Order: sequence, then structure tokens, then C-alpha cells
Amino acid sequence: MIATRLDGGAGAHLLAQGIAPSRAALDAPGAVRALHRSHLDAGARALTTVSFSAGSEHDAARIAAASVALAREVGGDLPVYGSIGPVGDAPRFARALRGCEALLLETFLDIDALVALVTELSSEGIVFASVCPLTCDAIGAARAAERLVDAGASAVGAGCGDGIAAVETAALAMRAAVDVPVFARPSAGVPRDGVHPLSAEDLAVSAARLRAAGVIVGGCCGVDAARLAAMHGVTMPAVRMQGDA
Repeated sequence: MIATRLDGGAGAHLLAQGIAPSRAALDAPGAVRALHRSHLDAGARALTTVSFSAGSEHDAARIAAASVALAREVGGDLPVYGSIGPVGDAPRFARALRGCEALLLETFLDIDALVALVTELSSEGIVFASVCPLTCDAIGAARAAERLVDAGASAVGAGCGDGIAAVETAALAMRAAVDVPVFARPSAGVPRDGVHPLSAEDLAVSAARLRAAGVIVGGCCGVDAARLAAMHGVTMPAVRMQGDA
């Protein structure tokens, strides 16, 4: 079973600090710890490894192991989901993410490739899979959800995109099409002059609609701790220092 409150984005947050997200688990572990802690403070009840774009790195296996260890260190007994993006040798990278409660195949554009990957990996463990809604309408999202569940996915969802609308539409269509848990992880919009335009209030309103329909929520690009807290209806405690080890 997937956690009822997911965490937020990582890549934009790390890039803003001059850190390459694909290598952050090795090169900036303090920043990764601080990011995970901020998401827990914002109400997340699971942590996603900072490994989405690491599959194409030459030392991908080391990055995978480090990302799992950092999430486990910060999250304790909470579930850890191993993030895999559509880069590199995904099956090999998945097997390097040992110790996760589930694999999270995120923001795939090629539905056929995602279905094939779920088919391969679901025989070895629990797999959650999300599509990028920019590649499909509501009908396409519903069909993708059905195919992913048939392939063995234990939860399906939509993530990233250009903000709320497409992710919400896709997730609601998925919710109506399948019986497994459905999740939505919208971005905070396409950055303008380096700033993500959607506010915490914008995302909170969408999250409330999604929860009312039985969809689990979290965030993707630009969804920082403040936005995530609003989505989960949580009051943030005192903010920790960025990069705190």
C-alpha cells in the first residue's frame, strides 16, 4: 500500500543551490538530508530517493545505494520509494535501489516503454508507475492506468507536467478506471525567470479536489516544503537550515 501523503520535488530545489540532482546523494548528502527533513515537516509520510535522473551516471549503482541510505536515515521506519526516471538502463538501476519498500517509475513519456518496464520489475517487487500527462488526454490516461495495472503496477499516477490541470485531469481519469491506489504529483508550473508560478494556495485547492476523489497527493518540480505543507494541510515547524547535516 502506498503512503497517503507523498513528498515533494527535489530537482528544482537542488539546482537552485547549484547541485546536480543526479549526483546529489554522493556530492551533497547534507542538502539531501535537509530536503527529506523538510518534506517530513511538511506532512509527507514516505520519502522518495533523490535518484530520478541518476540512472545514466557512470557510477549509478553507488548513487542508488547512497540515495536509499539517506532516505532511510532521515525517514526511519517510514517507507522509502526508489525513484527511477526514463534515463539510462532502468532495469539495472532498479536493482541497485535495494532496500526500498517500492520502486517509483516516474514521469514517463513513452507508455509502451513504461508498461514493459513494469512487466519486468513487478515480478521482483512492488512497483508504482506514473505517466507525464503532457503525452495523453483523460482517455489516454485511463487506458494507460489499465495497462499498467495489468502489467503488475500496485499503484498508478500522473506527475510533473506544466502544472495542476493536466495532472489533475489524468489522475481523476485513472481513479475512475482502476481499483489500485492512484496518486498525483503536480509540478508548481513552468518556471518564469527561475520562479515556479503556482502558489501554495493554488496547489492546496487542487490537492483538496484530488483527495476528495480518493487520489493520493504529493509534488514534483517546484513543490517545495511550503507548497507541500499547504497541499497536506500541515503547519510547518521552524524551518531548518538548508544543507544541515
